[in-house]
Amino acid sequence: SRPCEQDGSVCLLLDCEGAGNTERGRDHDARIFALAVLLSSMIVFNSRGVINDPAVQALATAASLAQHIHQQQDDPSIGSCLAPGFLWVLRDFTLVLEDASGQPLTEREYLDQTLRRFSTSRPPPEAANAAQWEDQRELRQKILDLFPRRDCATLVRPADEEDQLQRLGELPLSALRPKFVAQVQALRQKVFGACHALQSPSGKPVSGS
Repeated sequence: SRPCEQDGSVCLLLDCEGAGNTERGRDHDARIFALAVLLSSMIVFNSRGVINDPAVQALATAASLAQHIHQQQDDPSIGSCLAPGFLWVLRDFTLVLEDASGQPLTEREYLDQTLRRFSTSRPPPEAANAAQWEDQRELRQKILDLFPRRDCATLVRPADEEDQLQRLGELPLSALRPKFVAQVQALRQKVFGACHALQSPSGKPVSGS
């Protein structure tokens, strides 16, 4: 934890078990994720590489229970207000961020385009492919609905050499790639700048007492 506001409020970081534990089922993942959503003003979800279908499915499956809880609110706008901010961190990211015409994309634009890809294009005519298309659209829509405030951050590999990657915990900051160090600093600023006091359904800050 660390102070993040001039009024002395503290930002508490909770490290939760990731999705896809082979010794646990999907229900376990969903319960852990729902608890994190209810307790947090920001969710930081990290995965490796680009945003692909397996990563979207893992996140949407874990988020399903949290979405159901928020939908129990009589006023849908309250559920949206209670939803935490969402930051998808992509580790070991190598993709050049640009659109189909070669224009540069921000990380947030990349996230939104990826999540809306099946909503802005026509499904294929084949029945089997159309059903799969609809499944992918629904998974992405769950994420869009649960997290109206969302962003993305990318991190390159912290080091080039394999022996360095195997002992990252021992390396000084100066031994890591300068681009990685700069991206981590930007990520810290993004997280702490977006954190705010957790609020109750009435809109009042939660004190914990």
